[in-house]
Amino acid sequence: DLSCNTYPLEKKHFKAGSWKHASEFRLDGVRLFGPNGNNVTHDLEPEGGAFTADGKYFVTVIQDNNAYSVFDTATKKYTKLAGLGYPTNTKYDYSDKDDKINLHLTDPPSKKMLMPDQMT
Repeated sequence: DLSCNTYPLEKKHFKAGSWKHASEFRLDGVRLFGPNGNNVTHDLEPEGGAFTADGKYFVTVIQDNNAYSVFDTATKKYTKLAGLGYPTNTKYDYSDKDDKINLHLTDPPSKKMLMPDQMT
């Protein structure tokens, strides 16, 4: 028997205590912005995902929000929504017009967003 159900990223599909206000998700590194930035459900844009090796969880990348969610396949509830972090960049090639790789240290270092399309 094969079936497919959709579980939107909204409060009723999250494990008790896992859903937060937009400001709290932002503290966890979830990028929420624009006209829907304070409405978490409307701002999230899931992209792709994959099952864990044991099949117990489905992890979804939420690219534009620099985040991911974890869905428990047994309980049919999301257990986590969090940001992917902001790694530090220390070197950049500031020009694409000199036809060479010319890395320079940045001072102060800057942060970048990972924003992946997919995961495996």
